[in-house]
Amino acid sequence: MRRIIVLFATFGISVSAFCQTSPQNNGYNLKEYCDPASCLYFKFTNAMEYPMAAEQKDWVMENGEFAVKRSGSYLITGDLAIHGEDMGARLNFEIEFYDANNQLIFSKESGVFEFHTEFDRAEPIVISGELDPAIAERVDFMDFLVVSSEVVPYYELDSDCYGPCKVHELNVGIKEFKKAK
Repeated sequence: MRRIIVLFATFGISVSAFCQTSPQNNGYNLKEYCDPASCLYFKFTNAMEYPMAAEQKDWVMENGEFAVKRSGSYLITGDLAIHGEDMGARLNFEIEFYDANNQLIFSKESGVFEFHTEFDRAEPIVISGELDPAIAERVDFMDFLVVSSEVVPYYELDSDCYGPCKVHELNVGIKEFKKAK
C-alpha cells in the first residue's frame, strides 16, 4: 500500500512539474494599493493574446490591472509572456480613458519598449503616468490597445532587463504609485 501511495505522489509531482501548460506569473498586485474612495481599479480576468485572430500567438498578457488615482496618477501592470524560446518583442500600447458616457476623454501611447522573458515564464509589465486631475476625476473605464507588436530574437533587443530587473520595475512602479497623492 505504501508503494502505491508513493507511486501516486511521485506521479502527481512529476505531472505538475513537467506538464505546466501556462507560464509562471506574478499574479494581481494593485488592488490593495487602490483605496476605492480615491482610486479606480480594474482587473482583466481573461488573458490578452496577440494577435487575437491568429492561431499562433506571439505573446499573452495575464493578470492585467489598471489603477487610476483621482489625483491623476495611473499604473498599469500585467504578466507578459513572449511565445517561443529566445524571443523578445518591441511593443507599443495605447491607453484610452473613458467617462461614464463611454466617451473617450484621454488617450496616450506607451511608446515603443522592448520586452524579453525566459522560456515559459511571464514577466511583469509596468506602464505608469500622470493625467490632469480634472480628467482623472471623470475616468470611469480604461482600455488598452496594441499599436504595434514585433517579435524578434532576444539578441536583437537593446534592453537586457528581464527577470529580477522586471520585478524591480514592478516594485518601484507600485512604490511610486503608493506615494502619489
